[in-house]
This record gives sequence, structure tokens and C-alpha cells, in this order.
Amino acid sequence: MARRITTAAALLAAAVALSAPAAQAAAPQVTDSWASTVSAGAADLHATVNPEGEVTGARFEYLTAAAHAANLSAVPPRDPFSGAVAISQNYSPLGSGTVPVPFIRRPGGLKAQTAYRWRAVATNASGTAYGPTRTFITTENAPVFSLPDNRGWEMVSPADKNGGEIQAPEEIYGGGLIQAAAAGGAISYSSRASFGPAAAASSASQYVSRRSASGWLTENVTIPAWAGAFGEKPDGVPYRLFSGDLARGLIAAPQRCETAPCPRGYDLRQSAGGAIA
Repeated sequence: MARRITTAAALLAAAVALSAPAAQAAAPQVTDSWASTVSAGAADLHATVNPEGEVTGARFEYLTAAAHAANLSAVPPRDPFSGAVAISQNYSPLGSGTVPVPFIRRPGGLKAQTAYRWRAVATNASGTAYGPTRTFITTENAPVFSLPDNRGWEMVSPADKNGGEIQAPEEIYGGGLIQAAAAGGAISYSSRASFGPAAAASSASQYVSRRSASGWLTENVTIPAWAGAFGEKPDGVPYRLFSGDLARGLIAAPQRCETAPCPRGYDLRQSAGGAIA
């Protein structure tokens, strides 16, 4: 009796399975795509594709951004990926499941420092799906940061600043001029701290650094003056403008006034040797 029940149950299950409708096959879907590990001559292209229950193949197509733009602007219009390189020309098989599966390929022989457009393409008997247009940009062949005109980084101010720092433009009240010499061999700057032979009681010091055969030499060019002589609190600084070679400086004449108005003149400062002293 037990055996007949088992047989009957098995027959019933088979009948139910035969009567259940089969999953409807459909065109595949590209559910995601992205690039990684981009270098000067290659990149890893990734996609996930859902075969939607039918034997499906996939590939990637890519071309330069310039060629992609030319296709878009062509008359008559062309497919944006006309002339693209296809990785897996005959499509790589992804099976016939109903869940997304990964697809990865690595194109080589790319041009350095070049923008590329690419997309994933999946196809089966029910149709073809195109992923969104993506972009990656290849790197330099030898990525080394460099300044234009063969310039290089150099430490201009003294390494020991007595615990202070160079102030950015407009961080010092009334001045704090930062000006480079036209020929590039000198620069002026200011600091709230004093790290040179200060000669004044101002709230900030002004400096000129000049490039020499032995490196950068820095001079504190702050002039002697009473505190508060260059403006209301907080104090300002005297130099408001330098000549193109930083050899002469226009100074707001130091002056303390008990009452307003307080007219202020300007002086031109230059040493006998042609440098500020």
C-alpha cells in the first residue's frame, strides 16, 4: 500500500510539473557596467547581464571619445559606436539563467592620456540589449608631476620660521603683499611671526627672498616704526608695492594720529646698491 501511495504521489507531482507554464524567455538585460584598473594602455571593463532564461552572449564595444563625437555629428547620422572595436567579436556565452552573471574583459593597446567611450552589448534569440555609454580616460605612460617651462619646486623661505608661517594674501591687515619678481628670481611675502632680524614693532614682518648660486637668501625688510603706525588695530604693514625686480618698495609712511582725519604719505625705499635695505 505504501508503495502505491508513493507512486501515486510521484505521478501527481509530474502532472503538476507538466501543467505549469514554462518561464517566458525574453531579451537579455545589461543590469550594470563599470571600468576599473585603468592604466596608460589598458582597462578592465565589467558588466552584469541577465540572460532572462535564454542562451545569451555578450561583448564590449569601445572607441575614442573623439571618434564617438564624430559619429554623433556626422551627416547623415551614424551609430555612435560605428567603427568601434568589439571585444569578443562573436559574443562570449553567458548561459541561459534568469539571474545576472558577471562579464569581464580587458582591452589592451590603448592610447595613453586618451578618453574612451564604451558599452556592454548582450544578445539572445529574443533580442539585443545595449548598456549605457560609459567613459574612461587612460593615464600617462610615466605619470610624473612636473611644472611647465622646466621649472621645479624649491624651498624659498627659511625652513626655521621660529614657529611661524607665511601668511596667505589678505591674511594680514593693511597689506601682506605677495609679489614675485618679473624674472622669477625673487619674491616678497609676510608673516605674523618674526623669523629674521626684525627691526620694527609691527604686528607682522615683511620679507624678500632672492635666489643666489648657493640657494635662496631671505631678508627681513620691515622698517622701524611705532606699533600702530600703519593703521588701526590690528596693525598693518608698510610695504604696499614693489618694483618689478623687488629692488624698490613703496611704503606707507608710518604715522600715529590721535584724532581723525589722519593723512598718510608714501615713501620710496631703495638702497644704494639697488636692493631694499
